[in-house]
Amino acid sequence: AQHVALRRDVPALGWQVHIRRPVAVMQAPLVPFYMLTAAWLLVCMLLAAPLASRVSRRITQPIEILAQTAEGIGRGHAVAQPALPAGSPAEVLSLQRELGAMVERLDETVALLDQKVRERSAELAVTTARSDTMFQTASDGMLVLDAGGRVVEANDAWCRMLGATHDQVVGVRLADL
Repeated sequence: AQHVALRRDVPALGWQVHIRRPVAVMQAPLVPFYMLTAAWLLVCMLLAAPLASRVSRRITQPIEILAQTAEGIGRGHAVAQPALPAGSPAEVLSLQRELGAMVERLDETVALLDQKVRERSAELAVTTARSDTMFQTASDGMLVLDAGGRVVEANDAWCRMLGATHDQVVGVRLADL
């Protein structure tokens, strides 16, 4: 169909109007609109990829910096508050603040644990010294054996009972004494 035919009744006049026009003539006003729309679509598609890349990089770059900071913290490295690029999204800045607060709490916890380790180590040293003193000065012969039955430690009373020196007893199996 290369032509479009239309018929319209005009009852007031008793007429019938017939129109026959070529399709190309009817579509002619639409062709520039279609061409303009296609051109805009092409321009938008060409601009969309770099624009999307730029926008996604604006979001992902600060997140990558925060991820590297978190990895450093996970590995036990001392980490400073990361500097984010200017114009970072508000959500990422919020993540940065929370990460900083977590690092501060972690530092406080590590300091507290270090203090507790020092206190417990001092207590253990006192207890060990007291136990060693009681072990060595006991009038009864005592010794410590490993899982294989070898002498690990013997007090002076045990050595006197055997008539041997401390160095002669340590490392020997109990069955061989």
